[in-house]
Amino acid sequence: MVCQRTAVGPESETTAPQPHSNGIPLRRLRTVAGLCVALVALYLYVVLARPLNDYGMIVFGDLFLVIVPMFGSLLAFLGWRRAAGTPRSGSLLLALATFFYGAGQAAWCYYELYADEPPFPSLADVGFGASVLCLVIGMASFVPKRTHRLLAGLDGALIASSLLYVSWALVLGPIVRSGAGSPLEWSLLLLYPVADIATASIALTVLVRAVTAHRWPLLIVVLGAFGLATADSVFAYLANQDQYEAGRLADLGWVAGTLLVGFGIWWRGPARTAGRSLAPAGEPEFGTRVRVSTELPERSSLVGLILPYTPLVIGMVTTLVLILRDWTLDPVLYLMAMGVVLLVVARQLTAIRDNLHLNRRLGSAVEQLQERERQLEFLAFHDPLTGLANRALFHDRAAHALARQDRLGTSLAVLYIDLDGFKPVNDQLGHAAGDALLLLVAERLRGCIRATDTLARLGGDEFAVISEPIDDVLDVSLVADRIVEAIAEPFLLDHGAAQITASVGIAIRTPGDGDWGTLLRRADAAMYAAKAGGKSRSVVADLVESPAHPA
Repeated sequence: MVCQRTAVGPESETTAPQPHSNGIPLRRLRTVAGLCVALVALYLYVVLARPLNDYGMIVFGDLFLVIVPMFGSLLAFLGWRRAAGTPRSGSLLLALATFFYGAGQAAWCYYELYADEPPFPSLADVGFGASVLCLVIGMASFVPKRTHRLLAGLDGALIASSLLYVSWALVLGPIVRSGAGSPLEWSLLLLYPVADIATASIALTVLVRAVTAHRWPLLIVVLGAFGLATADSVFAYLANQDQYEAGRLADLGWVAGTLLVGFGIWWRGPARTAGRSLAPAGEPEFGTRVRVSTELPERSSLVGLILPYTPLVIGMVTTLVLILRDWTLDPVLYLMAMGVVLLVVARQLTAIRDNLHLNRRLGSAVEQLQERERQLEFLAFHDPLTGLANRALFHDRAAHALARQDRLGTSLAVLYIDLDGFKPVNDQLGHAAGDALLLLVAERLRGCIRATDTLARLGGDEFAVISEPIDDVLDVSLVADRIVEAIAEPFLLDHGAAQITASVGIAIRTPGDGDWGTLLRRADAAMYAAKAGGKSRSVVADLVESPAHPA
């Protein structure tokens, strides 16, 4: 046996496509995420282990807070660049926020390392102030445009007032009461916590209203914004107490926050449109197994219900701690608490109003669906032109009629109607005139039968009637004669008068006398006998099945 070896070159190898997430290869995403985690872990290790002396820790803390924000801004700028062609102003503002923070921290680093005492305020505060401004506006740009404005506004006001309550109790109140420094100094100290309240409020609103396509990247950005807001508030508190020092655990919020904001913007990339994938052509996007699940809407609804009240719970816990500690409460906090309660009541009333409105819309939608269902059911069993029963409904009514006849011992009749001369009218005057003629025929047929009888259009110019119960053949013959006479009258159409006639075949069935198919064949044969006898007449079929149709 001879085995032939086949050389496989690089060009013949098939490379498995790499999974993607928002257009980023999964391996690259994990690498960058691991680098961010490593930077945070390094900072935590140095801060907690303190392997350097006090001056070395200050140098490490200052330099680290320059390098890390610049790295975060680089990631954010890359994400902004990847989002070309889509709305990306928020990405640019957040990238600028991390950059301005790094620039301000660079100025602070210079003052702290080379000046006897860092000035306050200074150029560093210009960078920090620009960073806070870009952060607030950038987060606001991520709030979805199609939101319930009143409810979203109340949610934002509830979150902001609750956070203001906590901030006044822990940060703003002590700063205002101390009155230390110039008005510019304590105004800058107040700027950071106030801006942090706005940032946190908007961030929670973004998280509540976030679309599912970018929920995880936006969650990363929101966590970063919270980290920055927390670090700013801690700085304001420590600075007011003259206890702030670089290279401490208090700076962790700035380290993690700038990295999270940069990583989230980089991961988010371009805004996704419905039905469009960000993965390159021919390469599957990460998580492309599509499953219709009801868990996400329920989870999103639960998040939307809980998040606006989370700061309120924090405020209640803060109040309890203050009362247990001092057995007193700042009068300003009483006023703020009353405002929060009013916002909660307004929010609940708005939600109830929206629910009532939704119930009305839902009821209207259900009624429309039920009406549509009735229309579809009608179209399924009725002729769309004349509104008469179609062949399906005719056979269903016939089956019930035969069963009822055998049970009650009554008789029934089938009348098979075919129009004579309809085709020439349809050919000469057009299909529109033919349809109009069929509508007039249906109206005249309705006037010739009883309300309990079933009239159907079987197709084309063929009609049929189920008449039950009947007492005598003569009664059915009189109905057939009325049909013949009614159809023989001229029909007035838009293009003139039309003259047609009708040939009617009648088949009578007594209880137990054959099945439905046999009855129809007898009525059909009687109708052809009427045509063969000169048309415009009715013929009653014999009890014996008639021969085949004449030519």
